[in-house]
Amino acid sequence: MKWGRLNEHNLKARIREIMGTYLDLSEYEVFVFGSRAAGNATERSDIDIGIEGPERIPGAMMMDIQDALEDLPYLQKIDVVDMHTVEPKKYQVMTQHTEPLVYE
Repeated sequence: MKWGRLNEHNLKARIREIMGTYLDLSEYEVFVFGSRAAGNATERSDIDIGIEGPERIPGAMMMDIQDALEDLPYLQKIDVVDMHTVEPKKYQVMTQHTEPLVYE
């Protein structure tokens, strides 16, 4: 499946590059969750990206990451969530289906 103007492999590679610019990927796990990870996404589905690590990511850095993701040539929205900001019940639902995006 094409993901916007990038194919899935190239889009994931670009997302990994962006994450590596801002985060020490040996300390942070970056993954896709939501409909794309669950396997029930449509062509119009956004991409939900979770970041989990030893500490909360500063708000300014999260905004920089989101801005960099929005600059990618992808037609649908890409959302990024610091999992430290998610309530426990919602966290359980969000992480039922995940797909690793960055491997270190």
